[in-house]
Amino acid sequence: MGIVAQISSNERLTSEEILHARKYLEQTRSGMIGATAGLSEAQWRFKPSGGGWSIAEILDVIIMQERVSGPL
Repeated sequence: MGIVAQISSNERLTSEEILHARKYLEQTRSGMIGATAGLSEAQWRFKPSGGGWSIAEILDVIIMQERVSGPL
């Protein structure tokens, strides 16, 4: 089962599922930090042709969503 699942309003995650999700989020956060730690400003702000987003824009959206969603 993937980390993302649709939960109806009357379903609750188990303690084990919440712990699994927290660990997964910690791992992906660490991975993003590691992958972006050595980037130059030019790499950070680079936008691919065709209207793609920069790494900075993508991570900004991820961080905002994390703040809106709150902690697990």
